[in-house]
Amino acid sequence: MMVRRDAAGVRLLTRNGHDWSARFPLIFETAGALQVRSFLLDGEAVASDGDGLPVFDRLRSTGGFSCTPSTCSS
Repeated sequence: MMVRRDAAGVRLLTRNGHDWSARFPLIFETAGALQVRSFLLDGEAVASDGDGLPVFDRLRSTGGFSCTPSTCSS
């Protein structure tokens, strides 16, 4: 997934160009809070279990990660 900020705003884009900003509100809101005019971040979105281990099926089954800054714990 790419997180892009430009004149059009912040967008989370898949490799096929789909806008998944609404599926990952925590990433979207955090990227929007960065104090820079533009950027492009390329990475992977990973959901983890209570022990911090990756659980890729969690992303597939929900179509995204549905927590917000107020409901996620680190």
